[in-house]
Amino acid sequence: MINLKALQYAILLKRTGSFSEAARHSDVSQSAISQQISKLEEEIGVVLFDRQAKPIGLTQSGKNFLERAESLVLEAEQLWDYGEEVSTRAEGHIHLGIIPTLAPYLSPLFLRDMSAAHPQLKVSIYEMKTLDILRGLTDRKIQAGIVATPIKSSVNLMLSPLFYERFSIFTSAKSRHAKRKTIALKELKGEELWLLNEGNCLSDQVTSICELQKEAAQDAIHSYHTDSLDALRNFISHSDGLTIMPELSTMSVPAEDEDLIKRITGPALGREISMVQIKGAATAHLSQIIANQIKGVLPSRMLKHNSLEIIDPNITA
Repeated sequence: MINLKALQYAILLKRTGSFSEAARHSDVSQSAISQQISKLEEEIGVVLFDRQAKPIGLTQSGKNFLERAESLVLEAEQLWDYGEEVSTRAEGHIHLGIIPTLAPYLSPLFLRDMSAAHPQLKVSIYEMKTLDILRGLTDRKIQAGIVATPIKSSVNLMLSPLFYERFSIFTSAKSRHAKRKTIALKELKGEELWLLNEGNCLSDQVTSICELQKEAAQDAIHSYHTDSLDALRNFISHSDGLTIMPELSTMSVPAEDEDLIKRITGPALGREISMVQIKGAATAHLSQIIANQIKGVLPSRMLKHNSLEIIDPNITA
């Protein structure tokens, strides 16, 4: 089978009349071009060039052959360009898993504008815990996920950081901390904390932040079984205690409760949010479109790590 690259070298040599010029234009050595063309001549049984001529000239057979080859190479290059265009075209259907502590707050920010910008791209979003997202990727039920990272996994994953969320504390109006603007983590008591369901990566991060053992957390911390931060926050608003919330979720807190959001004193703590997919996924270009759309609607400060101390979600799959 004729090598397309060898044809391209032969056409380039025809145009330049010099192996050195052809090498300079193609950024390969003269010997590499000479070997490729010699191999091409051997395969087709035709001597294309008169190497004794100065500049190098075509034989009559070479002239006839390369006239035909030029049109075929042009078509092949156009077909290659079309393939690249298809692979980056914003059309198709992608199934996207997003962790529950992020999906209700992130999705409305980017989805409507993306639909307007890319009407041929359909996105189906599913609220899923991180381990379910990883299983969904390997089972091909979803093509991409948005999760808290880092992740330890034996699966060949591609992780691309999207943004960073700072943690804050949300208290009940009845809490002993309600009148304060800042709270130190060492001041928190286990019995004050309300957590999301076990297996939610934010719960694991909270126990890590507050230096609580999971066994102690199960025994000492109140339990309200939900994966919804809004449900947990609403419960706390009408009860007592506090919880830790990532930045985007605090934006949905009603204006009358904004004073109940407290900054954590000391080093800024937060989480890294990343796009995750299987390496080499055919929908990688669609995931990148979504990633770019997300970055475009978030404050620039959230796109940089800065001095934020990232809390490991302790996910191993």
